[in-house]
Amino acid sequence: MISSNRNSRDFKKNILIPGVLLIIFLVTVYRKIQLQVPSLTDFSGAYYPAGKLVTENPEQLYKLSNIDIFGFVNIPIVAYLFVPFSWLDPTTAKVAFTFLGIVAFITALGVMIKHFEIRGWS
Repeated sequence: MISSNRNSRDFKKNILIPGVLLIIFLVTVYRKIQLQVPSLTDFSGAYYPAGKLVTENPEQLYKLSNIDIFGFVNIPIVAYLFVPFSWLDPTTAKVAFTFLGIVAFITALGVMIKHFEIRGWS
């Protein structure tokens, strides 16, 4: 009986959980492609142009009539954080922004694993 229970846990750990996560990921990607959802809309529509305006024309940052920035409502320091991305072309800036987010996520995950002393699946 113990062997059967162990095989069930191994199946869940090794196949079922990663399989379900893979299916969720693939369905999400498929829906995004099917619905043609633009990627990084906040970055492209607000943060990237706001970073450009900080260097080019900062007094225009909060004008409501500005058609380049869609809904930028953050404090000015946030726009200043995006200035380095504005030095790049939009596609490269999106890739750099995404890469930075992935690195931040992995770093935070590592810090939490170390802090909470997580070992294995338990």
